[in-house]
Amino acid sequence: MCDLAMSMPASPGRLAKTQPYFSSIDAMVYRTGEGYDLNEMSDIAKVSKEKKKLRVGLFDRAIATEKLLNDGLEDQIEYYQFMAGDARVYPGRIVEDELAGGKVDVAFLWGPIAAYYADTSDVPMKVVPLNELGEQYIFSFAMGVRHKDEAWKDLLNQIMTKRKDDIAAIIKSYNLPSLDNVAKTVK
Repeated sequence: MCDLAMSMPASPGRLAKTQPYFSSIDAMVYRTGEGYDLNEMSDIAKVSKEKKKLRVGLFDRAIATEKLLNDGLEDQIEYYQFMAGDARVYPGRIVEDELAGGKVDVAFLWGPIAAYYADTSDVPMKVVPLNELGEQYIFSFAMGVRHKDEAWKDLLNQIMTKRKDDIAAIIKSYNLPSLDNVAKTVK
């Protein structure tokens, strides 16, 4: 039915993948101008103890869950269902509705979604990439083609190499979280 699938995980799978054209990591988003700064996940516990008990919104099975629980924040977490089966229940709602509306003070979600909804919000927000979690949590995305379409995949890779600056500019325009200073993953 189609010859190309966009935004496929770059890992092996049912389709042959091109070279990745973007990578990102989960992010923490919070409203700015409320008298505190959050630069890493442990700052939530610190602010909650010293200034204001912060309400945290995250999706069930989020990468950040274990760290937040270890920081003693279990009673401050509001869990959201990620895959509800309803098109009106989309991942960006946690920023667009819950965070902007004040139901939660900080939210955790996939970096590109966090960046897009924070950037389009009328409420000023800061997006902090969860680079502290390590490089194992960077996920890369590519285009997928049929395994038999090797020439098509090679052509797409050539185009992406030739247009890498244009692709980078488009991705930058969406304010994806920075992957600078990602912690090394110790295996």
